[in-house]
Amino acid sequence: VHSSQLVNCRFQRATLMGCATSSPASQAPKVLEITRVSAPVPEIAMPVEQHSQDITALCGFFQDSTLYKPDAMQGLRFIAVNQGIVWIVGTDDGKVWWTVEGQIKQVEPVILELDFSSKGGPAEFISTYEDNKLTHADGSAWLQCTATGSWLRPQNLPSRDDRDTGGLYVDPELFTGGFKGLRAMSVRKGAELSDAMTVIGSDDGTSWWAARGRVVQQEPLVAVLDLSSAGGLRN
Repeated sequence: VHSSQLVNCRFQRATLMGCATSSPASQAPKVLEITRVSAPVPEIAMPVEQHSQDITALCGFFQDSTLYKPDAMQGLRFIAVNQGIVWIVGTDDGKVWWTVEGQIKQVEPVILELDFSSKGGPAEFISTYEDNKLTHADGSAWLQCTATGSWLRPQNLPSRDDRDTGGLYVDPELFTGGFKGLRAMSVRKGAELSDAMTVIGSDDGTSWWAARGRVVQQEPLVAVLDLSSAGGLRN
């Protein structure tokens, strides 16, 4: 869903419905859709070219090579910054999409302090972003990657727990391949289901935004998002 239009979200299995409340009362609200998609095609997800090390460069798509498997979503991570807070939406098994947050401790080079306690890890986990790689204190690293136009193969998903709408989505009005119109979504705090929602997305395939929201109804699942950081509406 365009970041400038999505306000209230209704989830129905593989599809997210967004209703823009700015429509006149005499007209039905415009209904937008973003569709959950299948696994990436691994051979065309490639390391990005080296660039200057700053906070903007940190935002984007990363792979954990120790978990990543061909034709699957294991080990994917999406990173964006919202009001000085670093947000990460990721998956270890390709099914459960979790959220962690962190702080920027230093800008050059970029050093982060991430809180993995909600996933059973350390609360003050130091990671350094340099040479298009996020290297963690335990020696592991996530490689920043880009994608060509056919990186994703849209595909219907089987029915599953409707409370967990986490996953990878595309906005069909923007998506032409690659990362343009891509949205990574989690409704978990760490690995546990919660009322908190985090969405990391890109409208142009290059710059990334993070939006936060809350689930206000379970059946059907309805959520309210603050997209002001992406140039959209607050609630």
